[in-house]
Amino acid sequence: MLMQQLARAVAAVLWADEKDTPEEWAAAERLFTDNGCDWEEAKALIEEEIEALIDEGEGDEEETGEGLDFGAIDLGPGADPYEVLCGLADIACSDNELAMQEIEILHQLGASMNIATELVSAALVRVAASGNVTVAIDGEA
Repeated sequence: MLMQQLARAVAAVLWADEKDTPEEWAAAERLFTDNGCDWEEAKALIEEEIEALIDEGEGDEEETGEGLDFGAIDLGPGADPYEVLCGLADIACSDNELAMQEIEILHQLGASMNIATELVSAALVRVAASGNVTVAIDGEA
């Protein structure tokens, strides 16, 4: 598992709705530990990536993920991109709210991992259906 790439993806999901919660961090920890990564090292990488995203967003009127370019995301041998995407969706849904910005970021990340749009939507539905998740469109929950 290539931790730097996963850390950037996790940071983007955490940053997407401009808030991070203890539940989101706990879901991030599960994603890394389930994939055999050292959580303390991963946490430091995520924090660095969040700072980089904040720096990239400074000065922009609209701080959505539209301007982000993740390039191709290769998680390394043995990693299942769809399961990782489900883990990212779990992070987004762990606060029981799914914001439009999180949906956009997850679709961008899915494209960067070469996951079909339909499968990204399926991952979101799968995770949202497993909990009491409210979808917030344009800030309305």
